Amino acid sequence: MTSSHTHPDHDGVHAAVRSYVRAVTAGDADAVRAVFHPDARMWGYLGERFVSAPIEEFCAVVAAESGERRWSARYSWEIRSIEVNGEVAVAVLEEYGYRGADFVNHFSLVRTDGRWLIAGKTFHSPAT
Repeated sequence: MTSSHTHPDHDGVHAAVRSYVRAVTAGDADAVRAVFHPDARMWGYLGERFVSAPIEEFCAVVAAESGERRWSARYSWEIRSIEVNGEVAVAVLEEYGYRGADFVNHFSLVRTDGRWLIAGKTFHSPAT
């Protein structure tokens, strides 16, 4: 994983994205929920299928698949970029082998009460 820490707030954004990665790979829906703002949504493409949902639906998917983790042995990830502007930030996370698929995630983050939370997730996963 790479990220240049040229801004003091990069560490906080980086930590939030790492928390997301740990939560989804562990199948821990509560930990996933904790890294997102309560009003967060996600939008993106699973192959040709467009997905738009409140983040709670993603948490339900993570919870439903918490038992089967064999895919995680081949899973890897990399934070491609982080940009911070005051109390908002964007981060790009690439995932390889998440549940057998590759993803590019674009996270919009907000700092709320001193803590970075993911406010929105847009993603793309090519058809497999």
